[in-house]
Amino acid sequence: MIDRSKIVRQANSRGGPCELLGPLLDEQTMGLVYRCESGLKAHIRKRLVHLEPCRSCPDHHRSRFPKLAFKCGPKQNGCSQTHCDCSWWKAVLCGWSATSGLSSGELVFLASKGPRAADQLAKLLLALGVDPKQLASENSAMMRGLQRVCTGCGHKQRCEHDLAAGTAAQRYRSYCPNASSLAALPASK
Repeated sequence: MIDRSKIVRQANSRGGPCELLGPLLDEQTMGLVYRCESGLKAHIRKRLVHLEPCRSCPDHHRSRFPKLAFKCGPKQNGCSQTHCDCSWWKAVLCGWSATSGLSSGELVFLASKGPRAADQLAKLLLALGVDPKQLASENSAMMRGLQRVCTGCGHKQRCEHDLAAGTAAQRYRSYCPNASSLAALPASK
């Protein structure tokens, strides 16, 4: 049985922080299958990755890169154990995953991207003539889905460039993982 709360992590060969690749989907003989930033399934050899957080992972409670970590609650700060499991944070994640339909691994992955990881979505919606606040109030489930995909997107720089240049409305279809959903939205009146 696969533990879908695990995140596939890849060590940085230059001694920097590990990269959180995505939530584990399947474990095979030679490698692991995970959901990558674009939302698609990806495969990687086992020898290149790990599943448990190490001190180089930004979400480890004693990370060597604490400024990259998202805060996991008061249990972390007072921890004096060598291997703290941050049970308070895990309980919160389990509660969120039950209500959001996402696994706790997916939630950790999304949280590791930071609170501003979907900022481009509101700007793109405005460029397309859609009011983000109105969409959120009328169809909150769709807005959350769009935000989730945007948070994990691997084309942030290109999107930011197009938004700044004013060409995002014409170009987003070629790289945005939300393109088909956004194209189906009616423009605000």
